[in-house]
Amino acid sequence: MAAFRATKVSALIASAAAVSHSDNAAAQFGPAAPGTMTYTFEGGFSFANLSTTNFPAGAVPFIPQPFDKLGSNLQSSGVPNSGRRTGGYGAFSVARNIDAINDWRFSAGFYVFGSKTGAAWASEDFTGFFFDATNTAAVTERDRFGIYTADFDFGRMFSAGVFQVRAFGGLRGVYVRDGFDSTIHTEGTDKIGLLDTITATTDTFSRGRASFYGAGPRVGVEVFTGSIFGVVGNLSGAVLGGQRQANVSTTNSVVIDGSIPFLTATQLVNNEFSWVANISGSLGVAWQFAPNGQLVIGYKLDQWWNVRSNFSFVGLDRREDILIQTPFIKATLRF
Repeated sequence: MAAFRATKVSALIASAAAVSHSDNAAAQFGPAAPGTMTYTFEGGFSFANLSTTNFPAGAVPFIPQPFDKLGSNLQSSGVPNSGRRTGGYGAFSVARNIDAINDWRFSAGFYVFGSKTGAAWASEDFTGFFFDATNTAAVTERDRFGIYTADFDFGRMFSAGVFQVRAFGGLRGVYVRDGFDSTIHTEGTDKIGLLDTITATTDTFSRGRASFYGAGPRVGVEVFTGSIFGVVGNLSGAVLGGQRQANVSTTNSVVIDGSIPFLTATQLVNNEFSWVANISGSLGVAWQFAPNGQLVIGYKLDQWWNVRSNFSFVGLDRREDILIQTPFIKATLRF
């Protein structure tokens, strides 16, 4: 019986020593026994350069140009796309310890940037023999963008000096939605005879939508150093292949001298296999406010390549790569 007790005590000591390596790399928690569940919730405000515009030169290129007339007094104002955008970020994860140093984790997150409208206007005077007119053009546009991710990975914990490390590898799935709405309004007068003129008013409405569904491998590492207060960081990367679908529908209205509008409509569709790459990293300060609870305040960088549709099949050249920056707060609970 004494030998049995000694063996049991030795096993418990060895188990405690091994389990001490299973601390989540994002927190200085106590030893996590097999079957322990860890939950995280985080959110923040995101900033990104989504200044992709269909009208890089504003409204000037759309001013109707009369035949063989001289233009002067060109004026323009406004910015179709206002540049840097703000949005929302959120994520959660659930993890379970398989044994003292191995675990699995499922996580999901999103970045959402709502629609924002920009506008530009331009005019130009034209003169000629028995002719004098001011032609105008105006453009408006708005876009929207969102990324939704889901990850499943297996991780392994170990210590490297004063650092606790979790290395992981798994699979990432992503859904990207992208879109724009734009209008072009023009009014132009031209001479069609010795003394006769004609005035045309045109309105062009375009609606573009794109989506990407993909999946691929993702690997990364998480690091923690400290005790009740500490520093946390992580770095991960993924390469995803999948299907990109995009379509643009355009409606055009032309009114000549106040007559009945002449309407035309077109729709172009493009479906193709594509790829998206991502590198993500964050750094933050951690506080263990309870034996099973921890809070992190940090800053996150997410670089995405080829994530947006450029709509090149309709002659556009929109930005495809974006960098998202996010101050965030994260809470972790272990049971």
